[in-house]
Amino acid sequence: MTLDTRSAELTRKLVISDALSGEFFVPSYQRGYRWGAPEVVKLLDDINTDVIAVSVPRSYYLQPIVVMWREAAGNWELIDGQQRLTTLYLIVKYLRDSNWLPRAKVNYSLAYETRENSREYLDTLNPALRHSNIDFHYIYSAYEAIEKWFEEQPDPEGAAINMRKALAEHVHLIWYQAPEGTDKNELFRRLNVGRIPLTDAELIKALVLSKLGADGSRPERQEQIAVQWDSFERDLRDPELWAFITGSASEWPTHIDLLFRAMAGSTDGKEQHRYWVFEELRPRIEKAPSEFWREVVRMHGLITGWFHDRTLYHLIGFLIASGNRYEFERIVELADGSTNKAFRLALVERIRARIGLTRTHLDDLNYELHREACQQLLLLMNVATVLGPDDMRERRTQRFSFRAKLANHVAKKNPQWA
Repeated sequence: MTLDTRSAELTRKLVISDALSGEFFVPSYQRGYRWGAPEVVKLLDDINTDVIAVSVPRSYYLQPIVVMWREAAGNWELIDGQQRLTTLYLIVKYLRDSNWLPRAKVNYSLAYETRENSREYLDTLNPALRHSNIDFHYIYSAYEAIEKWFEEQPDPEGAAINMRKALAEHVHLIWYQAPEGTDKNELFRRLNVGRIPLTDAELIKALVLSKLGADGSRPERQEQIAVQWDSFERDLRDPELWAFITGSASEWPTHIDLLFRAMAGSTDGKEQHRYWVFEELRPRIEKAPSEFWREVVRMHGLITGWFHDRTLYHLIGFLIASGNRYEFERIVELADGSTNKAFRLALVERIRARIGLTRTHLDDLNYELHREACQQLLLLMNVATVLGPDDMRERRTQRFSFRAKLANHVAKKNPQWA
């Protein structure tokens, strides 16, 4: 399932803020609260590590909360995010109940379609009732895990004060308001049963289109971008182009994510949270959505231009096929601001450095001892043979298939598939 994000609204909200307020309605198609101590402790540890225990606090982003407005009831239907919102509610409740921060509170409440008593139990947490049903058991156990976590800190009161500050200033929820007409049950199944999370691309699309609507852009402009978006996605799903530009046969839920990763810049292998691409690009989208989209169009044109340029196709294809997962982003950086001639020369130099062989080294190569170097050299020979001299007319339409190379590699690793 791909979300229709044309009329979705996307923002970010601090946990303790007026922006995150109102009543959240948990429908009957959801199970109750089921986080155990490991999930609760991990959330507290992550906030402590990423926000509190660093010299310069940075923003911490929880996975998206997916909601839909219920006009008749005047509240939000919580399609995805019950576990996170409930845990945050319990954390702030502990901060208030501990007497260190008696005025700490969140500005939202939770209501349940089929478990009405759970709303009251969240506020009372009566230990005598913890075993009366499974929901109460998990809610009370989560609160105990929170209490234990703070008690084990060297300075529990200081930890409570720091946690409250983090939730009010640095811990954000990505807020995804599904457009009217969305099949709520299907969306819930996708996110929770199929475990297919929202992608960076879906969040970016929702933000671009919602910002264009907010800045007075004509509806036709939003429709034009939505059509371009679908066209770019189809282009990037061409198996030959995808193998060329990724060096991989693996599928992504949305291939247009490749453009956004390149625009976000190389991470040089540093570990990033799930939605780091969206968060990296979000300020640019919020400031100038039309300008951001023009950059997306340029990036798409850059990639398809490389694919259709026979020389660039082979040079870049070799580098990506023989490089690591960040090679594509580095080639984009190499192309930025370069003339066509300078870019081609830079690619050749990068290939020369990649192979790194003198005549002596070449004579000493042994496949068993230098397998990776030999494989790179053989790949380069195959690519160069197909590319051939420019004056060989019969070769001008021939192209090395990086897709076929990947298929052969998989077949050799798994002979039963061949």
